This record gives sequence, structure tokens and C-alpha cells, in this order.
Amino acid sequence: MMLASRTSSPIRRLVLNDVGPFIPWQALAHLKHRHAAGHAPFSEIAEVERYIRQECADFGPLTDKQWTHVAEHSVERLDDGRYALGWDPAVVRTQAGAGQQKAIEFGSDFLFGVDLWPVWNAVRCPTLVLRGALRTTLLSCPTQRAFL
Repeated sequence: MMLASRTSSPIRRLVLNDVGPFIPWQALAHLKHRHAAGHAPFSEIAEVERYIRQECADFGPLTDKQWTHVAEHSVERLDDGRYALGWDPAVVRTQAGAGQQKAIEFGSDFLFGVDLWPVWNAVRCPTLVLRGALRTTLLSCPTQRAFL
């Protein structure tokens, strides 16, 4: 969203999955808590699938074939043959400093969450926003990229 909001952005179309112009602190805390410790590598894809089924149960009633697909597309194969979850650990780090979008203001409402409305309002490309109806927090499952 931040890259798409820039005037010279190369983004022509944008899909946002479980994120929008306001991110509540509860969702960010949940994300950080879930991913802060990381997860030990998995020995086999069946182990990944069991983990994904538990952690992402709020995806809804998926078939066994769909769960296998999600598991296979949610990991990266390590050099030693094991599997690691394929999420970006930088997503839980604070992004401060020179790379910060200038349009984000930290006023008194900042205590409620991160207000990205100025960034959202600057996006000019066609955008599809997806959000699961049963989600209690946004960005909570490391496997969301499997559905994009």
C-alpha cells in the first residue's frame, strides 16, 4: 500500500489481504506475539500441514486437498531438506527512520492503532481488498500468501 501510494510507483494493480488503512494495535501485538519466537523447521510437509491446520483454522472449512495446497505454498525448502515457514520476519519489526512514509502522523489517536488513511487515499491504481469474515485479527496467519 505504501509503495502503491507513491506518485512514481511501479504498482499498476494492488491486492490487499487482511490489511487496510487502519491497523489496530491488538492485531499488531497478536502478529508479533505469534511470530516473535519463530518456529523450528519441519521435517516433512505433513508436519507443516498439521501446524497450518491448527494455526489457521479460522480460514474456514477447507478440504484436505486445499490444506495440503496451503501447507505446500507456505514453506520454503531449506538446504538440509527440512521446511521453514515462508513468512517475512521483518513484518514484526518496527519500521522507523528514514524509510518511514512522511504522510503517517503520530497524534493522540495513535494509541488506538496505526492510521494509514493518508497513504490509502494516495493509492491511484485499481485495488482489491480481501478480508475473511471469521478473522479476529488481521495479518494473523503466516500462510496468507498462499491465497493471493
